[in-house]
Amino acid sequence: MKTLNDVLKAGLRKNEVLALDIAEHCGYYSSVDKYGVAHFPTTEKAPKYLGADYNQYIAFADWLEKMIIERGIKVLAVEDLKFSKFALATIKLAQLHGIMLLVAAEMNVPVRYFNVLSIKKHTTGDGRADKAKMLKYAAERYHLDFEGKHDACDASCVWFYFIHLY
Repeated sequence: MKTLNDVLKAGLRKNEVLALDIAEHCGYYSSVDKYGVAHFPTTEKAPKYLGADYNQYIAFADWLEKMIIERGIKVLAVEDLKFSKFALATIKLAQLHGIMLLVAAEMNVPVRYFNVLSIKKHTTGDGRADKAKMLKYAAERYHLDFEGKHDACDASCVWFYFIHLY
């Protein structure tokens, strides 16, 4: 399995990094197509247009694999797990992170996690910044219009933090 150091030594370009804020609404950022939000509703609540065989976990794994292949991604930069007071939400989040780790391992792509407080501190100067402050500062600092989509904003902030560090 490649490590981040292996990839860095071989040479890493900005467009080979994909940043993720994983949840049912998965924010992403890559320099290829900038940012967005991919939606993976739970299997039980999926709209009919997704089909009778829709499965949240398979849909997420397929999407991530496609992103890695199509964009030539060599590293995943990921916002660390956030635990909430809602046990089911925390379990779902952990399951999606597990799927991401499996896809990354199968594709030999190292994953670098980033602490939420560090990302907020780097973006706004305030490690406890709320969503509104993150949207405001990130839009101003990175010249992007997130249209209120905090998931895309968070992923973008992870990407810029990764680039800053490496």
